[in-house]
Amino acid sequence: NSHLVLAPARDASQDGLLTVDEVRDLDLQKTDLVVLGACESQQGAVNRGDDLIGMSRAFLSAGTPSILASLWVIKEDVAEYHMLQFYHFLLEEKAAKVDALRLAQNETRKKYPDPRDWAAFVLTGDPGPSRTRQQPPAAAAGSNVSPQARRPPNAFYVSPSSAAGSAACPSRAAG
Repeated sequence: NSHLVLAPARDASQDGLLTVDEVRDLDLQKTDLVVLGACESQQGAVNRGDDLIGMSRAFLSAGTPSILASLWVIKEDVAEYHMLQFYHFLLEEKAAKVDALRLAQNETRKKYPDPRDWAAFVLTGDPGPSRTRQQPPAAAAGSNVSPQARRPPNAFYVSPSSAAGSAACPSRAAG
């Protein structure tokens, strides 16, 4: 069963797992974009009807029109750079989501030419313009501002560093 492993709660009230069923129960009608920056977050299981059951489908069922997720393990520094570029083009340059992804891939490819680095993220759902046009905190796209600080207020973001098992992602990606 697909799930995200999040940092454990400070008390025992949460198990740290966000399951497909829990996501489906969320009301994300006002969420414009879900970004799953954690490793292999686009992965899912294929059911008998050849339908991919995974986190992206669960977020779509919960009401968000767009999901950006990774197909494979990606180094954390590359993922952060890519997200900074993506949010720069989405929010500051006012590009449509699909165009922001393409432009972010192009910029990431300049610094990290290996396709395993720049091609890991895919957009599922609505490729059009973001409903959020709020300016992010003032900073250059290449600055040391985390993607969390630059994301739009109606976006849900899970980064590699916010997932409990993420320490393995950078080391697995290095090989």
